[in-house]
Amino acid sequence: MCNRQYRQYILHGCDPTIATSVAPRLDAICRAHRHHVVKTVRLHVADLLPLLKSGADVRVVYLVRDPRAVIASRRNVGIKPVIASTIHAVCHDMQANWATARDAGVLADRLLVLRYEDFVTDIKTYSRELLRFAGIDYDAAVGRFIDEIALGGRDSTAHAYGWKSALSLAETRAIEKTCAPYLESLGLAPTLPEEEKPQEKLQEKLQEKLKAKLQKKLKAKLQEKLKAKPQEKPRERSRRRSRRRSRE
Repeated sequence: MCNRQYRQYILHGCDPTIATSVAPRLDAICRAHRHHVVKTVRLHVADLLPLLKSGADVRVVYLVRDPRAVIASRRNVGIKPVIASTIHAVCHDMQANWATARDAGVLADRLLVLRYEDFVTDIKTYSRELLRFAGIDYDAAVGRFIDEIALGGRDSTAHAYGWKSALSLAETRAIEKTCAPYLESLGLAPTLPEEEKPQEKLQEKLQEKLKAKLQKKLKAKLQEKLKAKPQEKPRERSRRRSRRRSRE
């Protein structure tokens, strides 16, 4: 990211004052290293296509993730509640990026699509693939780094699927309904009935029992009222009818 072309992409959209102060430091860091990495969560794949087609020596790793995990993560940091508009916006952006990356087959040597869930499940294997794509050797030092930092006591798989405990069943179903095409494209299955949370199943059963109990009580009260109401004898009923007719 040491030349003007890279700097334009890195600093695009930043406050001019901040960009001016940061650019010299970025240049100094870039010149001191052979490989340079920029992480962003705001750029769309379509915005990067001109850079990829420009002939610049650059590689793009597009890390895709389960939308259920993305929305759960956003809520955990207090960005937005899980509402229909949030779900729609996230799914729309993800689907658009995925479609662009999938259709950019001619750029396969410069654009790598990597699924987050696959990576955290087998970090070493996918780290080798990632470094090979970037033209970096996977040596003993890299292996030690992964063992000490990436795998150092953290259950990455549990973190990747933490959304299962963070989202309610209703929220999960809403996301799966809106993001169905994207989930299918990534090979991500919807939540199965047997995967539903035990506490939610219990709550559902309790609600059904409470409803049945209330209905039973109402029925009993209605029967009591009917029994308490004085019943007319057939002869009295007949007399009342004849009185009505005579009045008419």
